[in-house]
Amino acid sequence: MSTIFNKIKSIFNISKSELITYWVILLWIIFGVIGIYTSFDLIQLSTYYASLTLFVSTYLYGEYKRPSLESSIFSKGKNSPREIIIYITIFLWIMVGCYGIYKKSDLNVLTVYFSSLSPFIGSFILGRTMKKDGEQ
Repeated sequence: MSTIFNKIKSIFNISKSELITYWVILLWIIFGVIGIYTSFDLIQLSTYYASLTLFVSTYLYGEYKRPSLESSIFSKGKNSPREIIIYITIFLWIMVGCYGIYKKSDLNVLTVYFSSLSPFIGSFILGRTMKKDGEQ
């Protein structure tokens, strides 16, 4: 999987923020197709999808404000803590969402549950953005 992202990144010469934007758009398409295929309530699905946007927008702000110098999470080398945390968050979001769709749960409840992480993750990303290079 990482080689696919590395090839895309090298072919199109895109930044980490562009890559995550395309990734999230792809997730939106996949979740929409799954929602339509399973006859899931698309309003609930859209609300759940919106719960991811605060995390991603905070990461994007951080990358625009102070681009990380580390390699991408999909490359060898030292990785950015901001990038690691955003991809862990996206992975958790996918798992919770898939579970909710599979169990036909009320995604509005899962949206509130998942959104409760926003202040913590957002603060971590913003804190890492404001630190100077080399600070722990």
